Amino acid sequence: MRGRLFSAEDAPDAPRVALINDAMAGRLWPGEDSVGRRFKLAAVDAEAPWFTVVGVVGEMHRQGPEREAIAQMFEPLAQNPSRLVTLLVRTSSDDPLTLSRSLETVVRAVDRRVPIYGVRTLEDGYGAFLAQRRFQTALMIGFSAVALLMAAIGIFALMQHSVAMRTREIAIRIAVGAEATEILRMVLREGMALSLWGLGLGLLGAIALAPIGSSLLFGVTASDPTTFVAVSLLLTGVAAAACYIPARRAMKVAPVAALRQSM
Repeated sequence: MRGRLFSAEDAPDAPRVALINDAMAGRLWPGEDSVGRRFKLAAVDAEAPWFTVVGVVGEMHRQGPEREAIAQMFEPLAQNPSRLVTLLVRTSSDDPLTLSRSLETVVRAVDRRVPIYGVRTLEDGYGAFLAQRRFQTALMIGFSAVALLMAAIGIFALMQHSVAMRTREIAIRIAVGAEATEILRMVLREGMALSLWGLGLGLLGAIALAPIGSSLLFGVTASDPTTFVAVSLLLTGVAAAACYIPARRAMKVAPVAALRQSM
């Protein structure tokens, strides 16, 4: 993002340098340019080397995509050798794993004793990293879908029963000269008023309980407005259909027949 990456000049006997991520730069030097600044991993008067920041890199969510990125620093391998090295290879091949044998040959040419293991594509590694979260998300989606279906069925059944119970009333209104459109508007208005009250109470409860599942979310907030609007429109449509369908059916029944059935 700023500064430079490591180079051959960052040798073992050269001054210690480091790359830091944007989170660490913002924590140590907020609002300032951190390239060229120095820090140490101990008290100022402690016997510890000073690191000079030569560049700033982006943030990585290594503790989980749903958690905020922590401050991180990186050292050149020449200045801080490690027994464990992860080698990343970029290729344009459709099947990157076909290069594994060639890479193994190259590594063996450098040192035949080096063990090579864990060869996989970056997609496979990222998939394994997210496996548990995907499973939890799949369970949550499944339970949410069942709950949404049950809510839709319940709303439809309740509204349909409510309108069906008023078949005699509708027949009497039609018999005394009420227009069909007027009856339909009345049923929809009363039914939707009840549904909107329930929807409002449901939204308040959902907003209050949303933080419970926030630990499983990333890239979206627990009170995502798109999700709330989409579900609200769906349930409103279900309620409107539940009022409209039985009301239309009731208006097609002859008033005399409806009165006889209700007696």
